[in-house]
Amino acid sequence: MPKIYVMRRASGKFFTVLDTKRLAVWSGKETLAISRSFNRELDLYQAVMVTDKLVETIKQTFSTQGICSVWLVEPQSATAKLTEGRLIDWSEIEKLRIEPDDEAVKVETPKVKANIQEFQFN
Repeated sequence: MPKIYVMRRASGKFFTVLDTKRLAVWSGKETLAISRSFNRELDLYQAVMVTDKLVETIKQTFSTQGICSVWLVEPQSATAKLTEGRLIDWSEIEKLRIEPDDEAVKVETPKVKANIQEFQFN
């Protein structure tokens, strides 16, 4: 299952972008690491994976008129600005969370039997 991350302070405050009404989310640790390396304000926050338990808190905090406003951060430039990304709705987040991960490519290692000569010491 793909992992969606948010940034949260110890006080419970979530990291927001733009007009402070949009929750910033990242679609993996890689994009989050890129954003953190270029945006020092994220150092005050801890990465938290969006779980079923956290979903209710997020919806209560960021819903206006029944619509949860979420900004998917997608760093694309060399400076990895937090404004790079797109506005998405909560149904897309749910779809990403339900979607299975791509299967990892299975690496076959050749099985070699050692012969007795390899274990002889002079």
